[in-house]
Amino acid sequence: MKSYRQFTYEERVKLAQLRVARVPISKIAVTLGRNRATIYRELKRNEAPPGEYWPDTAHRMTLCRRHRGSLLDRDFELEDFVRTQLCCHYWTPEQIAGFLTHRQKTLSSVSHETIYAWIYQKTQRDEKLWKFLPRHKARRGLRKSKGAGQTRIPERVSIRERPKIGKKRKVFGHWEADLMSFKKNSQYSLVLRERKSMLTLSALLSSKSSVHTATAIIDLLKKVPPEARKTITYTPRQ
Repeated sequence: MKSYRQFTYEERVKLAQLRVARVPISKIAVTLGRNRATIYRELKRNEAPPGEYWPDTAHRMTLCRRHRGSLLDRDFELEDFVRTQLCCHYWTPEQIAGFLTHRQKTLSSVSHETIYAWIYQKTQRDEKLWKFLPRHKARRGLRKSKGAGQTRIPERVSIRERPKIGKKRKVFGHWEADLMSFKKNSQYSLVLRERKSMLTLSALLSSKSSVHTATAIIDLLKKVPPEARKTITYTPRQ
């Protein structure tokens, strides 16, 4: 894993001098032993006044960020890793958080919610990092339509009423169902998963209508014995 070195005050002074001399960014990067993207980011994050770069101001702004805001604003190595995985490899915040928690021991761990909050905070708006998220939404939250908050499923039963035996994953026969959409909601896939064994059944749907979905569920569960069909729970939308 590559390491990230925070800019020292001396490097910022040198960077300012090279900028005044109108040295190209690529040559500045070579002189300072830094990546060009790192130079661009330093100039963008610490410009003050707009369009200018003063080493004293840049250093003071950096020190202020270390004492406030998100952990990602204070831990530059962590921020560099998250930004790289998000912008270069198109990882989701969930994937990044999972990797940080379970696959490495060098960097600090943060939750996916922390990453989302960092992406959408005011200081990040100019970078538009939300464009690298799967849904490309400029604002967080679900789009509310007319009648939002009202259930579209008559006589629906809350997931909280699922039998306790179905929650513990000790008995075979308790299923969960989910519907996935692809290509701007033009293709759909139904997925059924048995909670104890993690056995997964799936089917492509021509539409996500209740009729097509119910028919597909019936056809899939016909393949398992009656005693293996105890309950089925539909995954709630976030």
